[in-house]
Amino acid sequence: GKFMRGSNCGYILKPTRMRSIYHSQQLKPIILTVKVIGGWRLPRPFGFKQSNTNKLCKPIVEVSVWNKNSVPNDNEDPSAQIKTTGPPLNGEYNNHNPIWSSSSSETYEFSIEDEDVDMLLFKVFSLTRKETQIIGYYAITVADIRPGIRVVPLKGEYGAPLIHGDLLVEITINR
Repeated sequence: GKFMRGSNCGYILKPTRMRSIYHSQQLKPIILTVKVIGGWRLPRPFGFKQSNTNKLCKPIVEVSVWNKNSVPNDNEDPSAQIKTTGPPLNGEYNNHNPIWSSSSSETYEFSIEDEDVDMLLFKVFSLTRKETQIIGYYAITVADIRPGIRVVPLKGEYGAPLIHGDLLVEITINR
Protein backbone atom coordinates (compact mmCIF):
# COMPACT_ATOMS: atom_id res chain seq x y z
CA GLY A 1 0.00 0.00 0.00
CA LYS A 2 2.86 2.38 0.67
CA PHE A 3 4.33 2.16 -2.86
CA MET A 4 1.01 2.96 -4.57
CA ARG A 5 1.76 6.67 -4.12
CA GLY A 6 4.79 6.39 -6.43
CA SER A 7 2.99 4.32 -9.11
CA ASN A 8 4.31 1.06 -7.61
CA CYS A 9 7.89 1.91 -8.61
CA GLY A 10 9.41 1.09 -5.22
CA TYR A 11 10.48 4.66 -4.44
CA ILE A 12 8.80 6.89 -1.87
CA LEU A 13 9.43 10.62 -1.73
CA LYS A 14 9.75 11.98 1.80
CA PRO A 15 7.10 14.47 2.92
CA THR A 16 8.00 18.14 2.55
CA ARG A 17 8.42 18.63 6.28
CA MET A 18 11.13 15.93 6.32
CA ARG A 19 13.01 17.18 3.24
CA SER A 20 13.49 20.80 4.26
CA ILE A 21 15.37 22.03 7.32
CA TYR A 22 13.67 25.42 7.07
CA HIS A 23 10.15 24.17 6.64
CA SER A 24 8.90 23.26 10.10
CA GLN A 25 5.35 22.08 10.04
CA GLN A 26 3.43 21.07 13.13
CA LEU A 27 1.50 17.86 12.84
CA LYS A 28 -2.19 18.36 13.51
CA PRO A 29 -4.05 15.20 14.47
CA ILE A 30 -7.11 14.37 12.41
CA ILE A 31 -10.08 12.09 13.04
CA LEU A 32 -10.73 9.52 10.32
CA THR A 33 -14.22 7.97 10.37
CA VAL A 34 -14.87 4.81 8.34
CA LYS A 35 -18.25 3.14 7.79
CA VAL A 36 -18.36 -0.15 5.88
CA ILE A 37 -21.54 -0.06 3.79
CA GLY A 38 -21.33 -3.27 1.78
CA GLY A 39 -19.47 -5.35 -0.73
CA TRP A 40 -20.10 -7.25 -3.90
CA ARG A 41 -18.88 -10.36 -5.59
CA LEU A 42 -16.56 -11.38 -2.79
CA PRO A 43 -14.93 -14.63 -3.88
CA ARG A 44 -14.60 -17.66 -1.70
CA PRO A 45 -11.17 -18.06 -0.13
CA PHE A 46 -8.58 -20.19 -1.87
CA GLY A 47 -9.03 -23.81 -0.88
CA PHE A 48 -12.56 -23.19 0.48
CA LYS A 49 -14.24 -26.51 1.27
CA GLN A 50 -17.90 -26.64 0.31
CA SER A 51 -20.34 -28.78 2.19
CA ASN A 52 -23.97 -29.51 1.39
CA THR A 53 -25.17 -27.22 4.16
CA ASN A 54 -22.90 -24.24 3.52
CA LYS A 55 -21.96 -23.35 -0.06
CA LEU A 56 -21.30 -19.68 0.70
CA CYS A 57 -18.77 -18.03 2.97
CA LYS A 58 -19.54 -15.79 5.93
CA PRO A 59 -17.65 -12.53 5.27
CA ILE A 60 -16.52 -10.05 7.91
CA VAL A 61 -14.43 -6.89 7.44
CA GLU A 62 -11.58 -5.78 9.66
CA VAL A 63 -10.53 -2.11 9.51
CA SER A 64 -7.32 -0.93 11.17
CA VAL A 65 -4.78 1.91 11.03
CA TRP A 66 -1.07 1.13 10.96
CA ASN A 67 1.34 3.76 12.20
CA LYS A 68 4.51 4.04 14.23
CA ASN A 69 2.55 2.85 17.29
CA SER A 70 1.08 -0.23 15.57
CA VAL A 71 3.15 -2.66 17.58
CA PRO A 72 1.37 -2.69 20.95
CA ASN A 73 3.18 -2.47 24.24
CA ASP A 74 2.89 -5.24 26.79
CA ASN A 75 0.31 -3.27 28.78
CA GLU A 76 -1.76 -2.19 25.75
CA ASP A 77 -4.71 -4.08 24.27
CA PRO A 78 -3.94 -4.81 20.57
CA SER A 79 -7.63 -5.23 19.76
CA ALA A 80 -8.22 -1.52 20.51
CA GLN A 81 -6.55 -0.63 17.18
CA ILE A 82 -8.64 -3.07 15.08
CA LYS A 83 -12.34 -2.63 14.34
CA THR A 84 -14.35 -5.59 13.01
CA THR A 85 -17.81 -5.74 11.47
CA GLY A 86 -20.33 -8.40 12.34
CA PRO A 87 -22.02 -10.68 9.83
CA PRO A 88 -23.92 -9.00 6.98
CA LEU A 89 -27.43 -7.72 7.70
CA ASN A 90 -28.91 -9.32 4.58
CA GLY A 91 -27.99 -12.90 5.46
CA GLU A 92 -25.16 -14.38 7.44
CA TYR A 93 -23.84 -16.46 4.53
CA ASN A 94 -23.81 -13.90 1.73
CA ASN A 95 -20.66 -13.23 -0.23
CA HIS A 96 -22.35 -12.06 -3.43
CA ASN A 97 -23.71 -8.73 -2.11
CA PRO A 98 -23.22 -8.41 1.66
CA ILE A 99 -24.59 -5.28 3.35
CA TRP A 100 -23.19 -4.22 6.71
CA SER A 101 -24.60 -0.75 7.18
CA SER A 102 -27.94 0.48 8.36
CA SER A 103 -29.07 3.84 9.67
CA SER A 104 -27.89 2.86 13.15
CA SER A 105 -24.76 1.03 12.08
CA GLU A 106 -21.50 1.54 13.91
CA THR A 107 -18.86 3.83 12.46
CA TYR A 108 -15.21 3.36 13.28
CA GLU A 109 -13.12 6.35 14.35
CA PHE A 110 -9.36 6.51 14.27
CA SER A 111 -7.06 9.26 15.50
CA ILE A 112 -4.40 9.95 12.88
CA GLU A 113 -1.14 11.58 13.98
CA ASP A 114 0.80 11.70 10.71
CA GLU A 115 -1.26 11.26 7.55
CA ASP A 116 1.84 10.84 5.35
CA VAL A 117 2.97 7.78 7.30
CA ASP A 118 -0.22 6.23 8.71
CA MET A 119 -1.98 3.60 6.59
CA LEU A 120 -5.59 2.44 6.55
CA LEU A 121 -5.92 -1.33 6.12
CA PHE A 122 -9.07 -3.23 5.10
CA LYS A 123 -9.11 -7.03 5.45
CA VAL A 124 -12.01 -9.27 4.45
CA PHE A 125 -12.21 -12.69 6.10
CA SER A 126 -14.43 -15.71 5.72
CA LEU A 127 -15.52 -17.25 8.99
CA THR A 128 -16.11 -20.96 9.35
CA ARG A 129 -16.57 -23.01 12.46
CA LYS A 130 -13.01 -24.28 12.34
CA GLU A 131 -10.94 -21.44 10.92
CA THR A 132 -10.80 -17.91 9.55
CA GLN A 133 -9.53 -17.52 5.98
CA ILE A 134 -8.57 -14.27 4.26
CA ILE A 135 -10.53 -13.32 1.14
CA GLY A 136 -8.78 -10.05 0.32
CA TYR A 137 -7.19 -6.88 1.64
CA TYR A 138 -6.43 -3.28 0.67
CA ALA A 139 -4.02 -0.76 2.22
CA ILE A 140 -3.74 2.96 1.47
CA THR A 141 -1.86 5.91 2.96
CA VAL A 142 -4.21 8.24 4.86
CA ALA A 143 -2.92 11.23 2.86
CA ASP A 144 -4.20 9.59 -0.36
CA ILE A 145 -7.74 9.02 0.94
CA ARG A 146 -10.54 11.21 -0.37
CA PRO A 147 -13.66 11.66 1.79
CA GLY A 148 -17.03 10.42 0.59
CA ILE A 149 -18.49 7.10 -0.50
CA ARG A 150 -15.71 5.11 -2.15
CA VAL A 151 -15.15 1.72 -3.77
CA VAL A 152 -12.26 -0.21 -2.24
CA PRO A 153 -10.74 -2.66 -4.76
CA LEU A 154 -9.51 -5.73 -2.91
CA LYS A 155 -6.30 -7.63 -3.56
CA GLY A 156 -5.91 -11.37 -3.15
CA GLU A 157 -3.81 -13.29 -0.71
CA TYR A 158 -0.60 -12.81 -2.72
CA GLY A 159 -1.16 -9.19 -3.80
CA ALA A 160 -2.84 -9.79 -7.16
CA PRO A 161 -6.01 -7.72 -7.67
CA LEU A 162 -9.30 -9.57 -7.25
CA ILE A 163 -11.24 -9.18 -10.48
CA HIS A 164 -14.66 -8.67 -8.92
CA GLY A 165 -14.14 -8.32 -5.17
CA ASP A 166 -14.87 -4.80 -3.90
CA LEU A 167 -16.02 -3.04 -0.74
CA LEU A 168 -18.15 0.09 -0.51
CA VAL A 169 -17.17 2.41 2.35
CA GLU A 170 -18.00 5.90 3.53
CA ILE A 171 -15.06 7.96 4.77
CA THR A 172 -15.09 11.31 6.55
CA ILE A 173 -12.03 13.28 7.63
CA ASN A 174 -12.28 15.89 10.40
CA ARG A 175 -9.26 18.17 10.54
